Amino acid sequence: MKSTLSQLSRRTFGMAALAAAATPLLSACGGGGDTTSATYNDRTPGTVPMTVTHKVTMTVSMPDLTGVTNPSTLDQAGYDALPMVTKTINLGLDHTHAPLSTENFLAYLNAGTYLNTIFHRVVPTSYEVGVVNGSLVQVEQFSIVQGGGFTDANGTLTAVATKDPIALESRNGLANTRGTLGMARTTEANSATSQFYINRSNVNASYFDYVSDSQPGYAVFGTVLDADSMATVDAIAQIRTNDSQQPLRDVTITAISVVSLL
Repeated sequence: MKSTLSQLSRRTFGMAALAAAATPLLSACGGGGDTTSATYNDRTPGTVPMTVTHKVTMTVSMPDLTGVTNPSTLDQAGYDALPMVTKTINLGLDHTHAPLSTENFLAYLNAGTYLNTIFHRVVPTSYEVGVVNGSLVQVEQFSIVQGGGFTDANGTLTAVATKDPIALESRNGLANTRGTLGMARTTEANSATSQFYINRSNVNASYFDYVSDSQPGYAVFGTVLDADSMATVDAIAQIRTNDSQQPLRDVTITAISVVSLL
C-alpha cells in the first residue's frame, strides 16, 4: 500500500502492518531471502497456457451494492448502512508452471491463515492522460483487488503471521492478464509470503510482467474460473476506498477450501 498512518481514515494500523504501508505497488509484509528456484523460471510471460491443477472455492462477505447507482460516491455512513451479502470466487491454481507459489498459497490456506482476512487494497479502473504516437490519449491504468495479509477488528488492521518468503516465479510463462491470480511482494523480488492479488485488466501485464532482472515483475499462479466469480471480483472493485485504497466496508474471506485436485 502507498499510504501513511495519517491517511487511514476509519482504520488504524497495528505496528506489524506499518511496514507494509510504506512499500509501493503490490507490496506485502515480509522480507526477502534466497530460496529454491522454481522449475519454470526462464519463460517469457504469456507464452504458456494456464494449467489448472487445483480448484479452490473462496467465500466472501461484502456489502450488497444492488440498487446503488454509483458506489464511488457513497460515503462511509452509506456503506455502513448497506446489508451484507455472501459471494463466491472460484479459483484455479497452476502447480505445473508455478509450483512454489501454488504450494505457498495452499500452505496458508490449509493453516487457516486466510480465514477472516480482508481484501485490504482495491485499485479500480482509472485512466490518465498519456502520449501515444505524438497524441494525447486516455491511457488505462492497472486495476487489482488484493488480500491475504490482514484481519480487521473494529477498524484496526492486524497482519497475519507469515512463513518464510518464496522465490519469485515471474518467468514461468504466465502473464498478468484479466482474471489471473498473482503473488504480492515487497520491493525485493524474493519476498512474497501470504498476500495475493487478482488482476482486473489485460493492461496489467504491461505493469506487472517480468521485463528484466531490474524489473522482475510479479508471479502469476492461478486464475478466476468463471464469469460469476469474476463479476464478484469486479463488484469488490466498485466499492469506494479511503486514501490508502482500503474499501470503506470490509470484504472478508469467511471460508476457503480446495474443492478438487486435477
